Amino acid sequence: MKPLTALCLIWMLLASCALAALPAPTVAPHGEATGTGADASSAQDGDVGNSAVVAVPDMLGLQGAAFHVALMGEHFDRAGAPVTLLPVANPFAGQTALLDGKADVAILPVPAVARSVKEPRPLVALGVITAANPLNFVVAAIVAKERGLLDRRPFAERMAGLKGLTIGLPQGAIAGQTLADILDAASLAPGKDVTLLVLPREELVPALQSGRVQGLVAHHPDVNRAVGEAGAVVVLHTSAGDGPVPTAQPMAWYVLATTREYHASHGEALRRLLLGLQSAQQWVHDDPDAAARLLRPRFGDLSDAAFAEGVRLYFAAVPVTPLISEDAYRNALRSVRAEVADFDRAVDNSLLMLP
Repeated sequence: MKPLTALCLIWMLLASCALAALPAPTVAPHGEATGTGADASSAQDGDVGNSAVVAVPDMLGLQGAAFHVALMGEHFDRAGAPVTLLPVANPFAGQTALLDGKADVAILPVPAVARSVKEPRPLVALGVITAANPLNFVVAAIVAKERGLLDRRPFAERMAGLKGLTIGLPQGAIAGQTLADILDAASLAPGKDVTLLVLPREELVPALQSGRVQGLVAHHPDVNRAVGEAGAVVVLHTSAGDGPVPTAQPMAWYVLATTREYHASHGEALRRLLLGLQSAQQWVHDDPDAAARLLRPRFGDLSDAAFAEGVRLYFAAVPVTPLISEDAYRNALRSVRAEVADFDRAVDNSLLMLP
């Protein structure tokens, strides 16, 4: 048995025992996000049971499926860690909310946590939410049919069918680096073999529908809308580990993070938060259909087809434990060519291992 596998099994056993020992909470009607009306200042007093303010980027969506399940399915409440949501526009705004004291915890990409290690107020990653690259590669249905991309072929054969296409992608380092790695692994030269077009997110799916681009590298909700509503075909399911290294390696991408100060003064509250997340992750794997039904009202802006496709794409990225392995941490940083800060300074798994 590999060391990490053994560690995960030990943690899962400890987590199950810890959850069983927690007192039963007052349960709201099933599916409601309890704790969301709590006073945002209450999380500062250190008492277990008070609501922790969690900054959640608007773009998270189904990429953070387990977190939403933990909230809506009352897993946080049953662990004694009710949550108050603080919606923020993007991860950068979430990090700012942490540092300004407006949030106690934030959902951030690992590179943001790693960069903070050298800053005056470093952050620490506590548990992984999304265990894969959240970007996926799709092409228009007519292109997939004409070029024989409808069936599962080896990576090199699929990529050879992309020559001559215009591929759209959103702004951002991870999208650009992900596509660069895919093209490099396929020996396709941007500007020669394929044309790249960076677009605002709201223009991605319309550009695919109009033929302005023939392929997309995108994440929720654009990639599931492209497939579910525009009929696009997934060429690389990177959020399930399909693709070249380092794009498709298991990684800790979105994580729960906090400041060192909050970590030092609220250790038990954070431990319970992680136990709630662990419980939700296990439930997603044990009963994905029930988890999807629970989440459906949360994503009412998506069509049934787009939601179903998002579930298929992103439930595959739900980890079995919040534990952050060193390999997964390093893979996330390598995927965007970020400097690999010392693992022990950026990540703390100790709360997960407490009885």
